[in-house]
Amino acid sequence: MWISLLQLKASGFPILKITEHFFQDTFQNSGFLGQSNFNGGFAPSLGFAFGSQSDILDKAITSGWLLSRNPGDNYYAKNYSKSHFDKFDYSANVKLTKDLDIELFGNRTYTESFSQQLDVVNGILEDSPQNGVGNFSISQIMLGSSFQNTDNTFQQFKDNRQVISLRLADDTGGDLNGFKSTNQDVVLPAFMAAYTNKDASSVSLSAFRKTPVPNWRISYKGLMTIPWIRENFRSFTLEHSYRSVYSILAFTNNLQYDNDDPYGDQNRDIAGNFNPQKLYSGVNLIEEFAPLIRVDFKLKNSFSLRAAFNKDKAFNLNFNNNTITEVTGEEIVLGMGYRIQNVKMKFKTGSSGGSTTFQGDINLKFDLGIRDNLTIVRAYGVAEEIDNDQITGGQNLISFKFLADYSLNKNLLTSFFFDYNNSKFAISTTYPRTSINGGISVRYIIGN
Repeated sequence: MWISLLQLKASGFPILKITEHFFQDTFQNSGFLGQSNFNGGFAPSLGFAFGSQSDILDKAITSGWLLSRNPGDNYYAKNYSKSHFDKFDYSANVKLTKDLDIELFGNRTYTESFSQQLDVVNGILEDSPQNGVGNFSISQIMLGSSFQNTDNTFQQFKDNRQVISLRLADDTGGDLNGFKSTNQDVVLPAFMAAYTNKDASSVSLSAFRKTPVPNWRISYKGLMTIPWIRENFRSFTLEHSYRSVYSILAFTNNLQYDNDDPYGDQNRDIAGNFNPQKLYSGVNLIEEFAPLIRVDFKLKNSFSLRAAFNKDKAFNLNFNNNTITEVTGEEIVLGMGYRIQNVKMKFKTGSSGGSTTFQGDINLKFDLGIRDNLTIVRAYGVAEEIDNDQITGGQNLISFKFLADYSLNKNLLTSFFFDYNNSKFAISTTYPRTSINGGISVRYIIGN
């Protein structure tokens, strides 16, 4: 076993912007690395110039770097913003044997930006809300629930909420009634536990995971070592690929959140739940086997075959309307090819009735695809005994493609193509659709 390639890449840096109108006159002319000499020191500091993660706002106020208005002056406010970006990617190519190639890869991305209206009066910053927005994504594994019935998974999600509620009440000391079945801090861990097949009593309660779990692509050519296959095939390859991503589409800081007493009666929403510190607009879990299995071989008689089975799932947790939207798909792809070598054809050319003989290869390609998609919206909320699952989309798609290429010479290529597509939708409000496209094309390449 050896690792032939290993790549790691990580980056993280803050971006802080303070409108120059805040600064005293000595800041109008910046020096080396953007620094100015202010009261015997450097401003806004060498740490800031070299990417320090510390917040510079408090230091700017205490050091007198910002302009301050008098109490009688008209009110004004300038914008202060701070952005943070973290990204970590890695990949590794591993060869367990000379015929088995494994590529591992993972990633994690976290971004967050804050903005605040500043008003400094006699060197004192007036209180003003700080608005924060961001997003997050990380590579994930959902193999435990990959082949489960999604009806059962959704029921497990609903059952998990009671376990998470008890855990949160024990960990925080807050009232259990503040962690109801629609509380965001309850729903998200319950969702992650069910759809990754983890135990609700031990799943992480944090929305942000730290370690990106590797996904993979696998290619195996070892079947060519079998004598019968080596005698009849020019190549024989098996492939498999897995990719899964967990992402928070967007999050904002909750201006209703009470930092002083987060589990008190004053920090509750209209439903009686405790206000969370961050608000999430939606959470996605995506899983793709593309392919789950793929076979690609070429015979020595110029015949080739490709067959693949793909499977994918996507789940969207929407906190605004208490729903989970699931999109599932399965696809079978079959492809065949055959090359007929040294085919001679005669065509009449010119007005004298003469003919020209062309000799070239004819390449035949057949592709058949069958795909099923289904979209279901599942509601969770107060009326748990009511089945609110609704099929809102999906289709059965059949496609067939045929292509024949004939090289008359190295510059002239003729092709005949035929495409057929048929869609039957899962909901009755959409009619079946069929499209057919075919024709002949001639391509001439100018030059050598």
